[in-house]
Amino acid sequence: MKTTFYKVFLATDRDNNNNIKVPRLQRDYVQGANTGVKESFCQSIISALENRTPMDLNFVYGLHEDQCFIPIDGQQRLTTLWILHLYVHSRSSSTGEICQFQYTTRDSARQFCEAIRNHLRNLCNNNTLDIEDQNWYYDSWSKDTTVVGIIATLTYFHDAWKSKEISFFDAAWQLLCSETEKCPITFTFINNKDEELNRDIYLKMNSRGRALSEFEKLKSWLDERLPDKSKNKWQSKVDNEWTDMIWRKRIPVKVVTGEEVDSIDLEQLRLIYNLLATYWTLNYIDSEASEDKIIHESKLESTSELLEFAATKSTNAAKDIRDFLRNLLAKMVANNNYSIPLYILDNLNLSPAAFFDKAIGWYDSIEKHCDNIEQVKDILSLGNKTVFYKYFLDSSHSYPDAVIFTAILLYINSKQAFSANTPDNNFKDWVRVVRNIVINTSIETVDSYIGAVNLVKELSGCLDSKYNYNIYNYLAQVTVDSKYAQNQVNEERYKSSIIFHECNEQDQSSKTIIHNMEDLRFFRGKIDFAFYCVGINLNPQEYKNDSFAKCKDTFGSVYLVIKNSISEKEDISDNFRRILFACDDHKFYEYWGSYSYSLETTKRRAIKNVYEDLYNCFKTGDYRKYLKEAVLHVVNHNNSEIEAVKYLSQLDYNEDVPNWIISLIREPNLLKDHCGGYHNFTIKDGVCFLFNGYVKPANFSVLYKVEYFENAVDVSVDATADEPKC
Repeated sequence: MKTTFYKVFLATDRDNNNNIKVPRLQRDYVQGANTGVKESFCQSIISALENRTPMDLNFVYGLHEDQCFIPIDGQQRLTTLWILHLYVHSRSSSTGEICQFQYTTRDSARQFCEAIRNHLRNLCNNNTLDIEDQNWYYDSWSKDTTVVGIIATLTYFHDAWKSKEISFFDAAWQLLCSETEKCPITFTFINNKDEELNRDIYLKMNSRGRALSEFEKLKSWLDERLPDKSKNKWQSKVDNEWTDMIWRKRIPVKVVTGEEVDSIDLEQLRLIYNLLATYWTLNYIDSEASEDKIIHESKLESTSELLEFAATKSTNAAKDIRDFLRNLLAKMVANNNYSIPLYILDNLNLSPAAFFDKAIGWYDSIEKHCDNIEQVKDILSLGNKTVFYKYFLDSSHSYPDAVIFTAILLYINSKQAFSANTPDNNFKDWVRVVRNIVINTSIETVDSYIGAVNLVKELSGCLDSKYNYNIYNYLAQVTVDSKYAQNQVNEERYKSSIIFHECNEQDQSSKTIIHNMEDLRFFRGKIDFAFYCVGINLNPQEYKNDSFAKCKDTFGSVYLVIKNSISEKEDISDNFRRILFACDDHKFYEYWGSYSYSLETTKRRAIKNVYEDLYNCFKTGDYRKYLKEAVLHVVNHNNSEIEAVKYLSQLDYNEDVPNWIISLIREPNLLKDHCGGYHNFTIKDGVCFLFNGYVKPANFSVLYKVEYFENAVDVSVDATADEPKC
């Protein structure tokens, strides 16, 4: 039952079991020593007393033994409450004594608790407490974590209230001593002896040597809010089948000390917060009115401060609540410190009955399909991690991870769409499309996360029998309303129109080549450059299947060239560089420039590497025309760089083309022998100088000057290591 500290420990005589004794197996008082926890908790207590707002501290339970109450869980909170009552009582006009608080972890802690209980009243009138300067204080006590924590908490209360008059403390003490219904600070007290529970609970819990985990606390907090119709199933499943599932899929973690610990509680905590965040994100999208239920307007500012994000200041209460929910989602979704203290959760309505109904269904779907979802592991490029661990349990969570999690959850929760016995390509196609959108869109804020989830929720309309539960069928036939990631969605719609048309004709060849193209490292799901190479502009008006059919073979050749010449390599070959010099106006190198003060000229670069230069500068924008032409030169010469560069070496270039460019095209060893490293060069008075591997040359004498030989034509290029194998 709910009660107060005064009612349990101060309203009776000292001989009536009201002293508190912390056993040796319990931890030191660390709540006061942890600055963040101390300030949040103490500030919440101060606000509760000053504003008379309810603050529930959840369960405190233990057993009575030898005229003392021995806490099993709640020791840290009880210590802070004892400090609060001791301080308020010492500043008030009340007489009598506060109960003893005996820390048996160390003699120093026990002695200090007794000393501060006897001397605090004499110190409270000073501007600072100066506890450690008193003649009754032993210097050795400062080495005790519990003593340090108690002093820190007392100092925090004193700094907040040192200017208050005695009337304030008389009123505060009267409030703390009032009936449970009127006292702002309450907790649920369970006496094991009174409840006829045996001491095994105490021994088992404390033999672990550590306090209840955050998951255990959150689970208890959620249990209090269970609707009757969900109670039995939730409590049974979360302690049995769902825990067994996570145990099978878990990956033990290393703590800072290097000690391997049981990580299952962290993993269960991550999963619950994933479900909470997903529920509220989807609910947030469905109805603006729903946010009004998450927190009362009067608690917005104080709770925002405790959660360490700015309180809203507008005059629009609905907007303030929406902004609060945004910040709360940001903390739950993509923050390693995603757990929210229970005294803050008590201000929120995070788990209404609708959440439990939805979460139970989600948990059941996860349990049923946790093995089958591994079929998309390669699509998501997870390496050694499993799909289940990465997106459902891993504490290193990001906004993109949360979007993928939502997509998987929505699909496996559709009973018709996903069969554990007959998994098919529909699920793979669904995850592939969502992956393409996620990795080609910047999802770095909670607003972009909400936008992405909104899009995924709309796309989940494909989980309907009229679309055969297939995302390609859906995208080929439906206009997408969401404006999020429009460019990528346009591409997905065009690819879907091709696949949908061919699948109706029992042809999978285009789907295969599109998937292969998407999986290239150079593209990572976004293949608009490949369409650009074959003359297709991905505008919404061009969803015509015949436009692709005419260039399907060329599209396949473009795939081979990009795969062999670009995508699977860190650097392009020197032959491919020579081809680039032959393209368009021959000025592809102007994509990069940096002034050299030693040479007093601009440095240029002939592609440092694939992913810093080609990927960032040539997939889109003004310079992609050069890469397109280079790729097509190779395509038109049987997918061979050697044949393409042979052909380009023999062309007659007009007089507008600088001689040094013609030399680089025609002479096979210039770039290879004299332009390594970052592949830098410079042009001075119409003459090209290759950097010879120098990053910052001191002068031109160390550079290689490109000479022009009119009759030098490369007609016998040898098939060197530069030539990729098709």
